[in-house]
Amino acid sequence: MISKLRNKSSSFFVKIFSARALQALWGTLILLLFTTSMASGTPRTHIYRTISTVNPRPMAMGGAFVSVNDDLASLLWNPAAFSLYETEVTNQLSAHFNPIIPLVLLYEDHRNVADFLTALGASVKAITFSHRWAEMGLLLWEEPFYNPTASGHGRFFNADRTLKHTMHTLGLRARLATTVSLGCSGNLYRIRNERGKVVLAGALNYGALLKPARGLVVGLAYFDFPSPLADLRWELEGLRDESINGSISFHPDDRTIVAMDVRDVSGGERINWNRLRFGFERTFWERIALRFGYFQVSRQEHKVYSFGLGLMGRGLGAIPYNHKSYLANYALLVEENEGQQRLWHLLCVQLCI
Repeated sequence: MISKLRNKSSSFFVKIFSARALQALWGTLILLLFTTSMASGTPRTHIYRTISTVNPRPMAMGGAFVSVNDDLASLLWNPAAFSLYETEVTNQLSAHFNPIIPLVLLYEDHRNVADFLTALGASVKAITFSHRWAEMGLLLWEEPFYNPTASGHGRFFNADRTLKHTMHTLGLRARLATTVSLGCSGNLYRIRNERGKVVLAGALNYGALLKPARGLVVGLAYFDFPSPLADLRWELEGLRDESINGSISFHPDDRTIVAMDVRDVSGGERINWNRLRFGFERTFWERIALRFGYFQVSRQEHKVYSFGLGLMGRGLGAIPYNHKSYLANYALLVEENEGQQRLWHLLCVQLCI
């Protein structure tokens, strides 16, 4: 009887401690965001990528993501790290939905049936397919950071020109062994450049992922961009045209990732701080992920701090994922340059069936 009471008492205190720790975690991040946004004397601009993007998790980790397993985000960073299910699955087809973009599109344009059908079609964020040793994914309507025609002071949810300024990616990952994977992705860009002209072009990217030891992952990714869009992913992401990017990530346990990327490892220049990216992720109670990142853009005065939260979720199917599956991800990037500050807000909400 006494032991039962002790067990109930200990369970009660564990629940209380977990609830308070969770509140403290959220409070810490909110305090960081509030302190950053309320810094006095610093001119700041808020920029939003919150309609249709899978980049919150990678950028919350400072862009140190070439060696980190994920599903849709890996198609943009390293297709060899594209991972779906824990077990070997045959002919498993899944659909990923973005509930934000149809709601915003219907709110902004709801005049006729065509607007409704457009919003309905845009809600399909991705389609993935898994067959034993290979996995394939089609990622749609991805918002790029590069958008020279966008206003610096927009709304948190603004779908204006989202469907006309976007990129689509089709990626394939092949598992050659338990420790070796290769990947390739094709990208179709429909981008409005600084002159307001729409550029339609495509390119191929390649990747490799190695696991030489337990808890250690090494990634390599080659990026190729069309000539008119050579700087498409240079801003913040730091990805150059025809560059090889290396990454190493440590997993001391199942809940922690410490990652570092080196941009353009094949370049002849000496590796300095502005080519390094650092990221950290820690998962609490298998439900909440806290992330931090840091990198310099071009010189010591131009630097970016990143913070992020991930809310765990599971697909509506019964097959468990081979990686952490997130229902929602948010990232805040604080870019400081010559006394000015830009705050980048990134949000992703994803449902999978």
